[in-house]
Amino acid sequence: MYKNNIERTKEANQVFSKEKLLKSLVSTHQPVIFDIGANIGQSVDYFKSIWQHSKIYSFEPVSASFETLQNNVKCYDNIKCYKIALSNYIGNSKFYINEHQIMLSGFYNLNKHSRDSLAVNQPEPSHFNYFNSSEATVQVETLDFFCKANNVEKIDLLKLDTQGAEPLILEGASEILKNTSVIISELMLYDLYEKQVSFIDYEKILIPLGFRLYDISHISKNPLNGRTDWVEVIYVK
Repeated sequence: MYKNNIERTKEANQVFSKEKLLKSLVSTHQPVIFDIGANIGQSVDYFKSIWQHSKIYSFEPVSASFETLQNNVKCYDNIKCYKIALSNYIGNSKFYINEHQIMLSGFYNLNKHSRDSLAVNQPEPSHFNYFNSSEATVQVETLDFFCKANNVEKIDLLKLDTQGAEPLILEGASEILKNTSVIISELMLYDLYEKQVSFIDYEKILIPLGFRLYDISHISKNPLNGRTDWVEVIYVK
């Protein structure tokens, strides 16, 4: 018996690193992984360190990031890169390219009136440079359309990091999610973007398909006001 929840949690953290947790949830040594919001390949490096023989589909619509991604993953086998964005429809879309931090680019523009952003709430007027964005047009597909077109029948691990567009991607994946085992996703709770999301945006899609929240694997706290800015969540069947 544990004396209290603090001891129980401490032991869990000692036994299960994030890598061990993912390996325990993914039941194959050669998983099919979808890396949506790949940026320049950081997740590819991470997943390949866990599953050397994984097959990874990486998606990154920003041209500069995509070119770097392609160069960075040349050292790995079974990596395919696609310069498209995923959402709940097929076509083209406006995409905001953040000039200060390209990782913040996405379907939604940054919120210049954010109450939670450290950049907005610093005293220097130069913070507005942080929000300078240019607009680009990107190709958009649904995950269901892509998987059907590319003969993908199952996904062992679906990773999402798309600056608030994750619910849109899940909406466009109702068929392939039936054959998806594990989802690891960023969930942004703060008002950095002009649109916010919440747990219900995920769970109204995932729970009817048999998924349940398994872990909150990371919590990012805001030093400005103490709130939780974003979390990394893991859903499993």
